[in-house]
Amino acid sequence: MPPRTPATPPKRRTQTERKQDAEQRLLDSAVELIGRKGVNGMTLSEVGEMAGYSRGLVSHHYGSREAFLRVVAQSLRQRFVDAEQQTHHEPGLDALIANVELYLSGTGPASRAVNVMLTEAIVGGGSLLEDMRAFTATSRKFYANQIRLGIERGEMRKDLDPEAQAVMILGMLRGVAAQALLDDKVQKSKLRSEIVATIRRMLVA
Repeated sequence: MPPRTPATPPKRRTQTERKQDAEQRLLDSAVELIGRKGVNGMTLSEVGEMAGYSRGLVSHHYGSREAFLRVVAQSLRQRFVDAEQQTHHEPGLDALIANVELYLSGTGPASRAVNVMLTEAIVGGGSLLEDMRAFTATSRKFYANQIRLGIERGEMRKDLDPEAQAVMILGMLRGVAAQALLDDKVQKSKLRSEIVATIRRMLVA
């Protein structure tokens, strides 16, 4: 019987990798808690406990609740950017429609947390309002840019105002998302084809 090859010991993670993993678990826990309990209902100790760490780890890492919420908002915005970059569609109409379909397929904790944070930002103001305003600006800029490219490529009407259309598209999507949170009968996935058809009628020559 041939000698058994000794198993390769698992590679030890670096301190940087462990820190990044801990931060991601804290952010994921915060997103889930915000979706369930709202921004004001979430506590830092709950975040640490849900992530599997000490109740004081969030305060240790981020210093204050406000600072942590800013990181959560920035993380959610980056998820939007990363998801869009992974769609690999032609710039213009195809990229815009792909993003709309992606938005309407979102049913997880991140999708719910974004809508909760938008609502609470409007009511409570403060730094959360600044962060969600930046989040909204990123979304509008993406839609406006795709509309400009669509006009240049001859896919969309030349008389369109890209900024105005971007506001209307984002308003439609967020309005549907808010209704879906209020009423289980409103299902974004079932409305997807109708909304896409409406947006095409708005934009296409």
